[in-house]
Amino acid sequence: MSLAGGSVGANGLIEVGEQGNLSLLGNLAVAGTLDLNNGATINLANNATANLSGGKLELAGSHGLDGITTDNATTLQINSSGGISRTDSGTSTVGNLVLSQAGSSSGVSFGVDNMSLTVGGTAQFGGDNITLNSANLNFQSSPTFDNGSTLSVKNSGELILQSGATINDSSLDFTSSTFKPSGTVSLTGSSNFTFDSGSSVMLEGDTTLSQSGSVTWASPDLNGNALTLNVDNMTLNGAQSIGTGESINSGASNLSLSSTLTIDNGGTLSSDNGSVTISSGLALNNGGILSSGIGQVQIGGALTLDGELRQGGGILNLIGGGTVGSTGRLDVSHSSLQLGSALSFAGTLVVNSGTYWSGLGGTVDLSAGTLESSGGTLNLDQFTTGANTAFKLSGNTEITSSDNMTFGTLDLGGNRLTLGTGSKGLTLPNTLTMDNVSSAIETKNVNLTLGKALSLTSGSITSTGGTLSFSGGLTLGCFRST
Repeated sequence: MSLAGGSVGANGLIEVGEQGNLSLLGNLAVAGTLDLNNGATINLANNATANLSGGKLELAGSHGLDGITTDNATTLQINSSGGISRTDSGTSTVGNLVLSQAGSSSGVSFGVDNMSLTVGGTAQFGGDNITLNSANLNFQSSPTFDNGSTLSVKNSGELILQSGATINDSSLDFTSSTFKPSGTVSLTGSSNFTFDSGSSVMLEGDTTLSQSGSVTWASPDLNGNALTLNVDNMTLNGAQSIGTGESINSGASNLSLSSTLTIDNGGTLSSDNGSVTISSGLALNNGGILSSGIGQVQIGGALTLDGELRQGGGILNLIGGGTVGSTGRLDVSHSSLQLGSALSFAGTLVVNSGTYWSGLGGTVDLSAGTLESSGGTLNLDQFTTGANTAFKLSGNTEITSSDNMTFGTLDLGGNRLTLGTGSKGLTLPNTLTMDNVSSAIETKNVNLTLGKALSLTSGSITSTGGTLSFSGGLTLGCFRST
C-alpha cells in the first residue's frame, strides 16, 4: 500500500496485514486507527511522518516508532504480542497503554527496546509480561499489575512511577537497572520486587511503600524526598545516606541496613514501635536526627554523633560504642542504654527517671561532656566524669557511684541533687553558686568536696554524715548538718 499522504478521520482505519507494507510518500495524519500486524512494515519516504496525535496505534509483532508521532492523547494497543523500539533512542508519549489478548487466554508479551515510553493515561495489566531492554517506561498515572503480571527491567533501563502503582500477585524484576518511584506503591498477595547487585532505586518524589512480609531493596537515593515504609520487615542493601530535606520514616516496620548509615544536616530517620538495625556504623552529622519510639535501635559499628539521636523508649544498643561530638545530643529518656564498647562524650547525654542501663560492655566517658537529668535515680558506676564535666538538672535527681564523682559545673536549676547512700563522694572543683530557694544538695552520709568558694545565698545543703570540705571559703544563706 502506497499513500502520498493525507488524513484518516476519527472513525477511519488503516490496517496493514502480515507481511504487508505501508509506504508513505508524504505526511499522514491519523485521528482514527493505524493497525500494523505482525510482520507488517512501514516505509517513510522524503522524511514523511505518520502523526497519530489523538489517534490509536495498534501493533502486533515488533515495530520501530521512528517517524511515528504520538502524544498524550494517543492510545497504544498491543495485540497478543509486540515490541517497540527507536533507532534514535528517543521518547514516545502515549495516553493509554492497552495490552489486548485478542481472544487468547494467556497474557500479552510486550517489549520496549532502546527508547523511552511515557504513558500519561491508564494502564492496567492482567497476566501480562513486559520487558524493558535498555529502555525507560514512565507511568505518569498509577498503573495496575494483577494476576501474575511480570515487569522485567534490564540493561540500564528505568521504571518510573510518577503517581505510585497497585501491584497484586505480580513481580517487578530489575537487572542492572533503576527503579524510580513516587507516590504510594502498594504490593499485595504474592507480589515482590527483585533487585540484582547492579540495580538501584532513586525516588522521583515522596514515596510510600506498602507491602506485607519481608522486602529487600537496594539502598535508595532519596533525591531530596521522603520514604515512608508500611511493611513488616525492610532491608536496605548498601550504604545509605539521608541528606538535607530527606527522610526515612519506618514507623512500625522493622528496618535493617546492611552497611553504614550517614544522616546529614536536615536529614531525618524516624521510627515508632518498629526496630532499626544498622549492621555497620552510624554517622549523624550536625543537624541530622534519628528519632525512635519504643522499638529497639541497634548499631553494630561505631556511632559518630554530631547531631541528635532520640531514643523514645525501648533499647538503644551501641555494640561498637562511639563518640558524641560537641554538637551531639544523645537522649535516652525513658529508654535503656546498652554498650558493647566505650562511648565518649564532648556533647550531651540526656536522661530521666525512665532511663536505665545494665551490663554495659564499655564505660561512658563524660569527662569532657554534659549530663542532663530531668529526674530519677542514676547509677554512675561505669561513668567517667571530671573537671570538664557539666551536670545540669531539670528535675530532682539522685546519683550513686562506688567511685568518686567530679563535676566541673553543677547547674541545679532550682532542683534537688541527692547523693545516694554508699557513694564514695562528690567533688566540685569550681565555684558553686546557689541562689535559688528550691536548689538543694542532700549529701546524706557521702563526702562533698568544694574546690573553690561556695556562694550559698539561697537554697540549702544538708548532710547526715560524711565530710563536707570547703577549700575556698563560703558565704552562707542556709546550711544544715545533722
